[in-house]
Amino acid sequence: MPTNESGDTSPSVMQRITALLDAPGTGKTTPQIAEAVFEAMRVRLSAVMGGSGYATLLRRCFVLACRDFPWLAEIKPDVNGSLLGRLDDPTPGLHRDESARGFAAVLTQFATLLSTFIGQDLGDRLLGTVWLDLQDNTEQSGEGNTI
Repeated sequence: MPTNESGDTSPSVMQRITALLDAPGTGKTTPQIAEAVFEAMRVRLSAVMGGSGYATLLRRCFVLACRDFPWLAEIKPDVNGSLLGRLDDPTPGLHRDESARGFAAVLTQFATLLSTFIGQDLGDRLLGTVWLDLQDNTEQSGEGNTI
């Protein structure tokens, strides 16, 4: 297993979050899972960054990820950074793996930019709260590995 920035072999918070995107057998599409992940991020991080700060950072991440995944250009967060109802089938016929890679690229860009702006430790702590929220949602649903 590769090492993360701290030199250990445990997956980073963002690696755990992006792994949710490629969870077959959940009964949910990748866009549905991505929507839940982005919404958990928006709720938690907007409280710290402000709604417009979060939305601006998220829009930038989509622009950067569009280089490798042009279909992401069709997705636009609202003024508060919400993607609710905006991820449904961005490109009809898009394979689940391609969809997961595209949304993972956006999430990775987000983690990178967040760490650049506020530092790795604080970024990891904030993303850690999102991970805990996602885990709580999974456990409350009683569905194992779903969101």
